[in-house]
Amino acid sequence: MNQIIALVSDMPELPPFAKIAIPFLGVLLITMGMLMGIRKRRRRAAGRTTPREQIQELSQKQAVRGDLEALMVEIEQLGKRFGAQLDAKAVQMEHLIDEADARIAELKELERAGQDAPQAQPPQGSPLKAQTLRAPQSPTPSPETPSPDDALKRSVCDLADQGHDPVEIARRLDEHVGKIELILALRKP
Repeated sequence: MNQIIALVSDMPELPPFAKIAIPFLGVLLITMGMLMGIRKRRRRAAGRTTPREQIQELSQKQAVRGDLEALMVEIEQLGKRFGAQLDAKAVQMEHLIDEADARIAELKELERAGQDAPQAQPPQGSPLKAQTLRAPQSPTPSPETPSPDDALKRSVCDLADQGHDPVEIARRLDEHVGKIELILALRKP
């Protein structure tokens, strides 16, 4: 530093305070540059992670990705299950509507037949009042003619009793999974 002061002091055209200020400013600038470099290195070092930390970070990201993929699969399966249940409910609802329409038609026919039929008179000695003859409100299905639904129901129950799941039963019988689940849910224990 003395050499710098000696060099600057040999210059005759500079005022005396400048001879001292210039070396001081030079040392100050060099010190500030070094301090700023140290700060930058510290910031970079703080932002950097060690290889071990990078491996942990990557493994955490992979675990999160795996969890998300598993969640997406579960959501897809849940959507399929809900779709199958809705299909089954729609089939059941259509079946119930068809049954209701058939019963309404039967009742209308019986009502027309009942208006045309004469009233029956009880025998003279009977204490009964006069009543109209009525047909039974809902005819019982004949046991001789099993419907195709009964055969399907028996097949589904047999396969379920053998331990097959609804998806496998639907695949074997070439039916919708929802229909199989509905039959299993409605079967009497």
